[in-house]
Amino acid sequence: MATADLELTDAALQAAMAHDIAELRGRFPETRALYREVCGVLFFRYGVTPTANKLYSLVRKGSMGTPAEVLQAFWQELRGRTRVTIDHPDLPEALKDIAAEAIKTIWQAANEAASSELAALRAEARDAASPPPRCSREKPFERPHSRAVWMMILVGWRWR
Repeated sequence: MATADLELTDAALQAAMAHDIAELRGRFPETRALYREVCGVLFFRYGVTPTANKLYSLVRKGSMGTPAEVLQAFWQELRGRTRVTIDHPDLPEALKDIAAEAIKTIWQAANEAASSELAALRAEARDAASPPPRCSREKPFERPHSRAVWMMILVGWRWR
């Protein structure tokens, strides 16, 4: 999963994560449940791989061993959910393994494609949100339009 702690600015990312964690604090008063939910939010919503240090720095609740234990359980549960098993009594075991590996490869390729498309959409949104470049007085034609368009505008051509 491509993660550069998201493609958002660090300030926007931190603010969004802090908002989500504050919301989770109200819904999950038990420490371990809160850490488990924060793991899910970081990994699935923000594409950030949770670590014990990151969890503790965001939640700041319980001892330092608590996020490590919850994180280990989170990864085990995730591995268990994503494991592909082909249950068909007539198929030989070798064929089941081949089918499971094929499905796993397809899933990974689809996940990578979705991640790269999401990164492109985030970059596009970030570019759309940034202010347009300012035109300097020394270079009046350094705009998104070509010189010919500016000349037509200056000469007085009308666009229809």
